[in-house]
Amino acid sequence: MPRKTGRFVKRFPVLPILGLAAVLALSAIIPAVNLTQKKAKAAAAVFFPGDHGQHTNYLAEWWYLNLLVRTTKTNGTDEKDLGHVISFSRIAGNKGLLSSRYDNNTKSFKESTNTGGSLTVSLLSGKYMLVKYANGLIAATLEEKPPGADRKKIYKLTGKTGEIGTFDLTMKERTVVSTGFNTPLLWGGTTGNCRGKIPVFGGDDTFYYSIPDLDITGTITDIDGAARAVKAGKAWIDHQWFNTLPPGDWKGHYWTGMHLTNSGSIYDTAPHQAVGFVTQIYNSGPRYTYWVKRNTDGTNECGTGGRATINSYGTTNYPSSWKFELNKSNNMFLQMSGISFSDNQIFKPPSGPQFFEPAAYYSGSINGKTFTGLGFFETHLNKSTAITKNNSTVTLRAYGTPGGGIYPNMDILVDNIKVKTFTVTGAFADYVYTHPFAVDGEQIKVRLPNDYFVPPQDRNLRVDKMTINGRVYQTEANNTLSTGTLTSDTGCAPGFKLSEWLHCNGYFHYLANYY
Repeated sequence: MPRKTGRFVKRFPVLPILGLAAVLALSAIIPAVNLTQKKAKAAAAVFFPGDHGQHTNYLAEWWYLNLLVRTTKTNGTDEKDLGHVISFSRIAGNKGLLSSRYDNNTKSFKESTNTGGSLTVSLLSGKYMLVKYANGLIAATLEEKPPGADRKKIYKLTGKTGEIGTFDLTMKERTVVSTGFNTPLLWGGTTGNCRGKIPVFGGDDTFYYSIPDLDITGTITDIDGAARAVKAGKAWIDHQWFNTLPPGDWKGHYWTGMHLTNSGSIYDTAPHQAVGFVTQIYNSGPRYTYWVKRNTDGTNECGTGGRATINSYGTTNYPSSWKFELNKSNNMFLQMSGISFSDNQIFKPPSGPQFFEPAAYYSGSINGKTFTGLGFFETHLNKSTAITKNNSTVTLRAYGTPGGGIYPNMDILVDNIKVKTFTVTGAFADYVYTHPFAVDGEQIKVRLPNDYFVPPQDRNLRVDKMTINGRVYQTEANNTLSTGTLTSDTGCAPGFKLSEWLHCNGYFHYLANYY
């Protein structure tokens, strides 16, 4: 979900055990929608600073932080890398504070969720986020501070928990846009139209934004009583709110938030980028895949399309290595492989399923340049609960006309990732591709990538129909979108062209037509 089982249920520990009647009962006592929430619902987007605050008419909400720090004792000795997760949550009226500590020297891990305390959320001076949880000696505060002359936003994280110890941390943006201020990463949509709202359990049901690329300084009095100074660190903040419950065929998700550099170490002073990715896993396979990216100049990107591959499982049967591939403009632009620091970073909330959220190493390439990075990975799917592959056979009935002595290529894209390329001939034939998971027509695009037109030669692609496991999608149907069909009135502009031909570089998107 955006992360709805860890992030979606870790922060969602109560909802899985609520029945529909309980949810309906809750809806009857939900307070009236405030102005900010009305605006967000109507526009299907988030607005700042108002949406930094709480949304009490939503069933679940959390402010979630992932922290990686390199520390030493205050005298400069005993270097130690630590990973922490902190989540302020409000779920069906229940307030909680999750905290964890991972020690990369000893590979030890501990976590706990404190419940029954008070949660206070407000906007200082009407614009700066303030989130506070308190329950006796357990307390934490996340407070946004006014930016300085450099325009970089600053957040203070202070408190004390049994898992982390006492902490007084400052988190500050590493880079800032050339004018004005950075804006949070909004999940959903594509660059230029990032929306802050995505489907997790269906229809755009979840508001979601992230604040990445925060450098950490400060002090931690560790659980052994030793005072430790933070030499370097990175933080990622998530804020999500939603009203929905998981359907019966939803199995979980794979999520990551990570920081990367093209230099040797994420803890050096080189420019950083930040990348987030999530895909929901249903019985039929992956669905609702989104990514966000913060660039080295402070600008943001977002998109849809990509895939997660689990390469191996560890001793606790959770993933120990994996790979994410991200797609932009129908082309893969980023590949990153992750390895967990350890297999024991398992969270066991008071209710709901346990989940795995390890600190992780990353390496890969972005637009052909290699990088290294650090981040977190999250899922509650283990070796026994991960989806069983359920193949789909995709058959395309097609032919082409040559240009320059070459026939057209025909690409198949699944969830905007190219999975197969055929070179078609001059006579109708069936081109068959087997996908390792169940797919439907909405997930597939059929693309002409190599148009050629030097009169009288004209390289074009004709696709009669697509068949998936016996279900037929007609190309000329009124709900098949074309981005490459030439018409006299609109040229090759996108539209529902009622044609089997691609005359320009573009694709057919079979939306939902079958019989």
